Amino acid sequence: GLPGLEDGQKVTFDTEPDKRGKGPKAVNLSIG
Repeated sequence: GLPGLEDGQKVTFDTEPDKRGKGPKAVNLSIG
């Protein structure tokens, strides 16, 4: 998990294919 998250905070992100072919990766990570 990510450190520093408090209860009730929402993490949103988009996924896109990894160019190295290791599967999708998270991009545009936003903690709100």
